[in-house]
Amino acid sequence: MPEQQHAPDSTPPQPSPIEADASEAGLKLIALLERRLGLPKTLLHRWIRTGQVRLNGARPQPFARIAAGDQVRVPPFAFALAEQASKAHARSGKATPQPAGAARTPDAATARQPHGARPDVAPLQQTATPPAPAGQIAVVGEAEGLLCVLKPAGLPTHPGSGHADSLVSRLAQRFPEAVFPPTPVHRLDRDTSGLLLVATTFASLRQTQELLKTRSGMAKEYLAWAEGDWPWQEDRLLRHFLAARRAKGMEKMAAVSPEEGREACLIARPLARRARATLLQIRLLTGRKHQIRVQLAAEGHPIVGDAKYGTFRAPHGQRLLLHAFRIVLPGRTEFTNLPSWEAPYEVEALPEPIEANPASV
Repeated sequence: MPEQQHAPDSTPPQPSPIEADASEAGLKLIALLERRLGLPKTLLHRWIRTGQVRLNGARPQPFARIAAGDQVRVPPFAFALAEQASKAHARSGKATPQPAGAARTPDAATARQPHGARPDVAPLQQTATPPAPAGQIAVVGEAEGLLCVLKPAGLPTHPGSGHADSLVSRLAQRFPEAVFPPTPVHRLDRDTSGLLLVATTFASLRQTQELLKTRSGMAKEYLAWAEGDWPWQEDRLLRHFLAARRAKGMEKMAAVSPEEGREACLIARPLARRARATLLQIRLLTGRKHQIRVQLAAEGHPIVGDAKYGTFRAPHGQRLLLHAFRIVLPGRTEFTNLPSWEAPYEVEALPEPIEANPASV
């Protein structure tokens, strides 16, 4: 009897599940899906609620925390929808960064990877030290789960109204294949230049933000040219209470009474003096909005070039003369970068760190 022939299985293959990378450990499920698919949160919530999403084979809650290696299965049509959303973004010309994995299915990504490579995972590559080409971001150094980058003056940390270009958008362009898009741990004002930490994993983002909040073994120092002759020769602890105030249609931070504001402390050390300006080294002890600018202005010595809190005396077209030049992490990992200010405000030597204990000042 001839062997019976079976018709080939016409069932289309199911897309591979999304596998959580180590950089995504600790993310909530809904956040993981947003990053990977780039689809509306309401749609993702509905899929989870109706059981169309499985986490390691079980029905999850939308805010379940993800561990490295977790398998997340989504509806078969999810990747096609993600591709359509990505193309719609491209046609609209919006500057919104494309989420990792949104423009391809895992199967298609695997076909383009070398044998044995993980789909949708690409290591971050460090580039040359500053200065960076126009429109790019220079990486000064790396630590575990962190990049230290150099933000130029005039560039916002995050995109906003009237500012499509930003540190975040440039990072997305530089690391388009990163599963966890490099995310700033803190921020610098648009016109402040200098060092800024960027997390390359979610766990590192949470840990470093907690260190900044508690100031546990972490330090940030700045250089600033203050207007006038700074009256002190030694380290000086400045303590104010700051709150937002609105005047002439513009919000500004102001020094107020202790009952009205939040405490702000810094240590200022004079380094050099020029005609009508003093170079200060500043160590932040708290992290408040516009803190250095407001506290120096409250002392009668606003930063040179500060249009908001000073007299906007910026010779030679230089911007706000405030630069984040040193970040120290627990374990004494240190990143430094001197500003590229022009004469007569150039800084040529790296100053010694300021003692962290304000009680000794």
